[in-house]
Amino acid sequence: MKKILFLTVCVLLAFMMGLSLAEGLPETRISSPWVYSLLPDGTAAITGYKGDAVALAVPPSLDDIPVSAISYKALRRVGGLVNVILPEGVTVIEDHVFDDNFSLENIALPKTMTLHRYKAQNGTIVNYYLYIPEAEDPAEKLPILIYFHGTRDTLARHHGLGELIRTRQTEPKGIVILPQTANETTSADFHKGVYQNAVIELATNIAAEHSGDTDRLSVAGHSDGGTTAYQIVNGHPGTFAACAPISGIGTIGQGIQETYLWVFQGAKDYYVKPNVGLRVVLKCEQRGCHAMHYLYPDKDHDIQTMVFQDTFTDENGDETKLIDWLMSKELNK
Repeated sequence: MKKILFLTVCVLLAFMMGLSLAEGLPETRISSPWVYSLLPDGTAAITGYKGDAVALAVPPSLDDIPVSAISYKALRRVGGLVNVILPEGVTVIEDHVFDDNFSLENIALPKTMTLHRYKAQNGTIVNYYLYIPEAEDPAEKLPILIYFHGTRDTLARHHGLGELIRTRQTEPKGIVILPQTANETTSADFHKGVYQNAVIELATNIAAEHSGDTDRLSVAGHSDGGTTAYQIVNGHPGTFAACAPISGIGTIGQGIQETYLWVFQGAKDYYVKPNVGLRVVLKCEQRGCHAMHYLYPDKDHDIQTMVFQDTFTDENGDETKLIDWLMSKELNK
């Protein structure tokens, strides 16, 4: 009898827990060919797509409910998909949304950012986001910035320069190229010489197509991307006007010596000790190079967003934003 009573209680508890869990799950809805769920703020998150479009425009609303998010793996394995347009109003793009769409070439994101794919002459594939400002004077050449993200810091994760541009918290007055690694969990692509060569080739082609000024080509990056910034400058002397490694590890080489260098670090960084960048800057100063070091006394490794929001004092004593400083530098000047 006790055993039966115990089992009955267990069944009742399991049933009650099931109800509780079900109540906590977002309701799945269908607005063909879209599958979505209703978020607590009254907007919709797309969770699936039951179609086979080659060019796919995500609707700004479903059943009169604004679309604000694209959920994890929501648009994976859409056969033959080549182009995607995401509407204004989408503020969350979760990880692996477009997994296994091998024919995908372009993703037009809200707020002027578009994903492209470039095949270099050496066969290397570079996936990259591109920002082109609205031209005030079409005849004027624009500075170019290449920004490398960190190991776990892609556009979907809402950190760094890419997210600031996408949400218009910053609107650079020049072209910004944001290379993306093939695999979100590693930045190994960035450290390959052939990949860095392909990125420079890409920047040269973009400059020719969009009136870019290769004499005002600069590079920045965070974490592994900061290390890549050091590497690409040292590996290509006479190419970059300015370099801003953020929480990165590097050395002084011919390229760094010829470049305006501004190193940013957090004093509480648990990955890269603050003296790592300081040593490079001190060596640069000893050799008569243009180098500066900025230390956030109370910050750790993840300073990749604030460095593009804060105002600093440059080598001339003038107040400046980092992106404006980078784009103001000219090669061999």
